[in-house]
Amino acid sequence: MVLSQCNRLQELQFALDCGLSPTIDTFFTQTDRFISLQVLDILLIKTDSLLFTIRMVQAIRSQDFQKFHLDISTPYAPAEIYKLLCAVGTHKRLRSLRLSSITSINKGIVLPNETIEPSFQLFDLVKFEMRGLPLRLGLTKELLGRMAQSWSDISSLEYHSGLSLQETTSLPTFDITYLETLANLCPKLKKLSIPFSSTLNGDITQDLHFQDLYLPAQRASAIPLTLDVSQCTIVSKMAAALYLTRLYPQLRIFPYPEEWKEKIRLRGGMGILEV
Repeated sequence: MVLSQCNRLQELQFALDCGLSPTIDTFFTQTDRFISLQVLDILLIKTDSLLFTIRMVQAIRSQDFQKFHLDISTPYAPAEIYKLLCAVGTHKRLRSLRLSSITSINKGIVLPNETIEPSFQLFDLVKFEMRGLPLRLGLTKELLGRMAQSWSDISSLEYHSGLSLQETTSLPTFDITYLETLANLCPKLKKLSIPFSSTLNGDITQDLHFQDLYLPAQRASAIPLTLDVSQCTIVSKMAAALYLTRLYPQLRIFPYPEEWKEKIRLRGGMGILEV
């Protein structure tokens, strides 16, 4: 099939082993191979070649390109991921972006934070998922703030480093209080999975600005939020629950460690923690 003749194609899936397939240059010999894919909506790729993927994304001309999922089955260099996201970032109407890799094939490689910054150009994004591509500094407050400003319509935000909890704690992470940025700037958020740490212990003599931390937030989210805490380091589950339900009165915790199982009703009906 000549792809350049499929001018009504809306979904394209590739599973390509470049070690067994023709060379990338041969594949892209026809410079207009993807020019006529004007209505392509979904692109799903599983490949051992990031160069092929970058060339593919650069070649697509569809104005309706809204969903891009990539499974990486080969070792990569941080510069390749950055270049890929630069290409993806040109498709301004993209609504779903998923990148995944097997961490073990890139043992020791941790991406600098600026690697994901090109994706901040995707202002219509509603779903972002990144698995097995660990960031060197975790998600810093500044990075999280710019992400939230760019993705104000985001409903699902998942970042899984692929590292064990012990490995994750060796990397700097952001504090639980930074989540207020998401509550303020991302009012449609329904699903969240990102690593954070909490040293809150609920002690008015030790927690800085105790009243500010535990009184109702000025812009508490009205949407139920499902929060994955499996990557998080938390000193006091009770204190973290008090703070989180301040931001998200309808909060659902996942998974279900024993410490979270009791329903907590905050004073004045501030919120309910469900498990």
